[in-house]
Amino acid sequence: MLGRLKAILKASSESLMFTYFIIIMIILLPNAIVMPSQSFKSQIITAIGIDGKVDDIEMSVLALSNLSKDNMSETTKVISGKGQTIANAVFSIERQVGRSLKMGHVGYIVLSKSLTDNDITKILNNLIITTKLPNTISLVICEDSAKSVLDSASKLEQTSSYKFREMIQNEYNEDFAQETSLDAFLKGYYSPNSSSSLGYVSLTKNELLGVEVDNSSSEEMNSGSSDESNMSNNSSNENAQNNVIEYSNRQSVFKNGIFQYILSNEETEGLNFIVENNLQKLITINDVNSQGLIDGTITFDILSEKLTVNTKIENNKPQILYNISLKLKVMEVISKNENKIAEDRLVLDDEINAKISEYVKQKIAILIKKMKQEKTDIANIYNYFESSNYSKLMSFMNTLQNKDDYLSYMQIKVNVKSKLSTN
Repeated sequence: MLGRLKAILKASSESLMFTYFIIIMIILLPNAIVMPSQSFKSQIITAIGIDGKVDDIEMSVLALSNLSKDNMSETTKVISGKGQTIANAVFSIERQVGRSLKMGHVGYIVLSKSLTDNDITKILNNLIITTKLPNTISLVICEDSAKSVLDSASKLEQTSSYKFREMIQNEYNEDFAQETSLDAFLKGYYSPNSSSSLGYVSLTKNELLGVEVDNSSSEEMNSGSSDESNMSNNSSNENAQNNVIEYSNRQSVFKNGIFQYILSNEETEGLNFIVENNLQKLITINDVNSQGLIDGTITFDILSEKLTVNTKIENNKPQILYNISLKLKVMEVISKNENKIAEDRLVLDDEINAKISEYVKQKIAILIKKMKQEKTDIANIYNYFESSNYSKLMSFMNTLQNKDDYLSYMQIKVNVKSKLSTN
């Protein structure tokens, strides 16, 4: 009797739960059917470009399309909006697409060089606050309009396997001595030397300098007012002429948030040697006349660098010594005579060691000369003295009429040691 009662109660409970399920489905299912998906309520953004002036912003974004392609590649479109502030420009774009902008997938930000005649920190801080972007996003300066760079980047991604955001990340990983991100820029801005660096990109006609963009199969999108449409058409016409993205080992230097100059390749090499993470990859020395070579040329790959920095201030004279130890691998040996040496038989004799040392010191000297001329401490020399000789540094700084002149009084020495990898 007791078992039968339990069976009846169990059956009733299961029946009641099924009834509840049916009622919930009747209430919620119609809404679920007609409710738009999240992809139709928000617009995913993969890149941001900013043109105009500090108080007259034109913001362009690379918007990810919901339409899929046969090759499973991303489809993006350039959409632009204007406003007195970043927030106004974002609202203008959202009003055009009818969706809220989602910035979680943004890989990089492009700023037009026309903005950098003034302090760009206000724009960057407003961008972080308005869009809630992380500080780690890559930031680059463009010689052209940021909108035209995004347009070319969109075409590049749609017509090839190349992605501009990957080019930017690779430049930092392989070439740039310092990180080119929002966070790194702002840290430099708020540091005692107020110096920062960013990547620099331009559009050119020369196919030998960068990655050519195929304009033939890309689709244009003109959003917003007729003025904005005309600007988009002008941008497209410009890209038809300048359709090569040049982004090769160039860094722009800022002080107090204002653009100062672009580092040359040699200056960038020098900077790579005197920062903690050396990203310089190759050294090529010429006119080698040893080990059977006649006017030989040897190219080395830098496998690793050990850098130690010593500072001292004596008689109110700051002195800094860079000790650089390089681990090298011979990549190529070329000689004018036929008696060539195999790469694995070459040794670092006194002549070759001297030429390697001269090469490194020359690149560093070129950088230091530029830093002193422009009064921009992009190598963070001030920080080394501040951490080890703070009281003496302050005494020295107090003797200067213009504290920005401290680099002119720095005595800088470099020691270079090299060895070949045994692997």
